[in-house]
Amino acid sequence: MLSDLAAALGQVPERVELLQLGQWPHRADLQEADRVLLLLTEGVLEQPSLGVLQDVIAWDAARSQDRIVCIFSTGTAAGWSFGCEAQQQAPTDVQACLNDHEAICYRARDDDGPNRHEFGAMIAQILAKLGAGVLPVSGIAETSAPSSPLRDELALLRREKEEALARLAEQDARVRRLEARLASFEGGAC
Repeated sequence: MLSDLAAALGQVPERVELLQLGQWPHRADLQEADRVLLLLTEGVLEQPSLGVLQDVIAWDAARSQDRIVCIFSTGTAAGWSFGCEAQQQAPTDVQACLNDHEAICYRARDDDGPNRHEFGAMIAQILAKLGAGVLPVSGIAETSAPSSPLRDELALLRREKEEALARLAEQDARVRRLEARLASFEGGAC
């Protein structure tokens, strides 16, 4: 998943000024990152990744922000399923994090198959959640799909939907931050 995502996101124009993908980024880099991409796979809730995730959750809570974007794969290669034993046994803060984030379903490349549009659509959704907006994904999504007015209208509606979902997610995160700030203010005012 990581290598496919890195290759596709590496094709993104300058609107994503700094994109670093790595398995174990420096914790100082994570403190300063605008977004943190969490790939839900087998073993992700074990050390050392569990500790890194808990650090990000703690930093975000202290700053009243939410930077985590989750991606999961239902394929057997990734080994992740929601409600799995590892998730149930995870610390409370990690369980809450996983429950509070709508994860993006990983879609493998299928350049010549019937699902060739899914990888590009997933990349567009990831970019929207990363704050890059919805970018054209030519060369990533469909390389030779025939164009038609109906297909074009469907693609436009999907882009508009993703943009609206990204705006709603940002508004929801802002509401949660403001509620947390209000709760801490009211708690200190008593």
